[in-house]
Amino acid sequence: MIRLSLIFITLFSFQVLAQETANESELSRPTPDEAKKFLNYYYKGKGTGPILVEHKFCDDIVREGTSKNECKNEIKSIEAGKSGLVWMLFTAPSGDKYENIIIQFKRGDLVRSARKVSIDGSLRYRVWTKFKPDKEGEWSIKVLHEGKNSKVETLGDLTLAVTKES
Repeated sequence: MIRLSLIFITLFSFQVLAQETANESELSRPTPDEAKKFLNYYYKGKGTGPILVEHKFCDDIVREGTSKNECKNEIKSIEAGKSGLVWMLFTAPSGDKYENIIIQFKRGDLVRSARKVSIDGSLRYRVWTKFKPDKEGEWSIKVLHEGKNSKVETLGDLTLAVTKES
């Protein structure tokens, strides 16, 4: 029994260490070249287009405190007829404005609806849009940017499982 406990403690310790290492690598300092590339994009990249840093489907948005405007709880599925939010975090060059970001809601091969959002140049621009799927099944949510010459670029794609109403 003692040997089994020691094995469990050792395995648990390795798991905790692996998680801490993963978290540290996410927060690692960028190299000088990475920092320079980003600064050039942010300060000199006007007209190059926005970057979708992160996006997810959420049940709500935090309204106060240090996490204000962040996704409250990410969800991977929702009941048909219930509302949720597509939350997005962008970065875009300073002094720029993008009024041509389209959120497309698709079930199967059929586009069921689309919404348009605008963002201004910012290091961290958060925006969200409400979504209320009316039919069960797998939904695809695409974040698109219509750029110069009407060229459409896919910035991100989410999949959401919509279950039967209870």
